[in-house]
Formats: sequence, C-alpha cells, structure tokens
Amino acid sequence: GSTFRGFHVRFRDVARGGIRLIPFTSQQAYAKNAETQFNENFDLAYTQNKKNKDIPEFGSKGTILLYPNAPTSGKGQMLTFQKYVAALLDLMLPRAKRSGGIVDHYGRDELLFLGPDEGTADWMEWAALYARQRGYAFWKSFTTGKPARLGGIPHDTYAMTTRSVHRFKLGCLRKARRDEADVTKVQTGGPDGDLGSN
Repeated sequence: GSTFRGFHVRFRDVARGGIRLIPFTSQQAYAKNAETQFNENFDLAYTQNKKNKDIPEFGSKGTILLYPNAPTSGKGQMLTFQKYVAALLDLMLPRAKRSGGIVDHYGRDELLFLGPDEGTADWMEWAALYARQRGYAFWKSFTTGKPARLGGIPHDTYAMTTRSVHRFKLGCLRKARRDEADVTKVQTGGPDGDLGSN
C-alpha cells in the first residue's frame, strides 16, 4: 500500500491468526522493523500454528508496517488497516468479485480468518462487515473478537487478553478472599492490553 507494507503468512489452506499493526515510532525503529518484518511475521505465524493445534484452522499471522509517511491518528491507522484487509480480499475472493488485475496461480478458493492483535483489536467488526459487503461467503467467521451480535466472542471477556486475564485473576482472589496487594503475579501482554499470558 502507499502507506504501509503488509505480509500475511499461513501454514495450511485454512488458517486463523491475528493482524498486527506496527506503527512508526522513529526512523531507527522503522529501519529495524522493515529489515525484520517478514521474519517476525513468519515466527508469529509459526507460534500461532502451535497455539491452533486443537482447532480446525491452522496458524497464520499478518503484519502491517506503517511507513514514515503514514497517518499517525487512530483514524489514519484504521484506514491503513482497511486497505490491508481490502488487499487480502482482492486476493481471496472468487475472480468475479475481485477488484481486477489479479493473477490467480492457486486456482482454489482462499479461506483466511483474521483475529485481533496489537493495534487492531477494535477493527474486527469493520473487517467482518466489509467482507460481507465484498461478498465473501464466510464473512461471519472472517474475524474473531467482533461483537456478539455478529456472532463473535469478545476476547476481553473470556480471558484471552491481558485485561481479561487480569480480571479473571481478580475474580479468583475475590473467591479466595485474598487481597491483590498480598499476592505476587507476573503477567506479560501487549502494550494495548489486547494480548495476554500468565
């Protein structure tokens, strides 16, 4: 895209994984990110593949590296995400529904399912509705993390994010009648609270 470089890596024909936005923070950070983006994307997809071992979809991951000239506002970053999703759908949709000019060497329908990751958690509803608008047959399952009214399971409600893992811990402490100040907990997670592990 004109404001980003995007990759999407998957390990099997039917795959699910998050889309990560990598914002421009400095020229030095951008140079490092530009040099390592594909390798990082591959490693993230490989890890997702291991995490998906118990579900039908194999692992995948997408990364969107914002160029230095990319808009930095929330709306600008969402527009970049929208361009990335539109490009994926251009490649995935049957020939009659594509934007044109796409050469298909695969010859079969593409099945990708996206999820939230750093910087994209709030845009999953838009992606599902856009996929429906573009005629993607599997638009209802195109994204996870969308509202329940669209068939989604909110990740931050069911201990799939940093915030919800913390809320779960608080609930356990209440049940055990323990004060949070009296326990030690170590948790890692994404900078926006959208990833979690304990």
